[in-house]
Amino acid sequence: MEFVRFERKGNVGVVTLDRAPLNAFNKQMYLELAEAFQLVADDKEVRTVLLRAEGEKFFSAGNDVHDFADSDPNDTGYIEAVNAGVGAVFFCAKPVICACNGTAAGAGFSAVLGSDIVFSVEKAKFGMPEIKVGVIGGAPEASYSLPNNVVKYMVLTGETLSAADLCRIGFIHELVAPEELYGKAFALAEKMSKYPPIALKYAKQSLKNVFQLDTVINDYASYDRARTAEHKLHPDFKEAAKAFLEKREPHYIGE
Repeated sequence: MEFVRFERKGNVGVVTLDRAPLNAFNKQMYLELAEAFQLVADDKEVRTVLLRAEGEKFFSAGNDVHDFADSDPNDTGYIEAVNAGVGAVFFCAKPVICACNGTAAGAGFSAVLGSDIVFSVEKAKFGMPEIKVGVIGGAPEASYSLPNNVVKYMVLTGETLSAADLCRIGFIHELVAPEELYGKAFALAEKMSKYPPIALKYAKQSLKNVFQLDTVINDYASYDRARTAEHKLHPDFKEAAKAFLEKREPHYIGE
């Protein structure tokens, strides 16, 4: 794999995003994330997962706008790759601890949302800015983990919230210094890996059922993906991405 790494340390599987400079997702990176979590699933020695990223400023900036904007509107392969990558985090049968080293936006934030426990540096910011480039974004994924009014604000405005904001509402477990981030997250993953593996598996399955994860991700998200696919056929979609890349005000025609 080129952009995602997997390694096992004891009973902890460490999955690392590494696509400089922003860890932005292209189609290949989504598929590699899915592949890494398949390795997690297949490795019987792995009992917990630590999801992290290289770099100092970004956990992941989300979709690579160049890659997404240039994709064929009729090609379902790209959306399937997104589903596979982000879905692999949400549906991982083993507990996922995220060490968020910086800003997480769009699909990058969705990967954080799919984690079970989140540690973050205080400077990190979180957002779903997809509306600004004509995409519905991660409303279903966010609704699984965040209060309804917070999701509405983030999805409809595209504005970011700070790590402190998300810590106050309980989404982030702990704010830690950058030099302590990996160690803190790994220590918890290692501690949890010593629990009975079957109990961990069934506990995650129980949580998945309680919070109706299948419905949230598969049913609601499929609706959003279909609407985004329709929008990609409209001139406004290309205009949104083009304006973003050219750093200018967009000119929309609407209906």
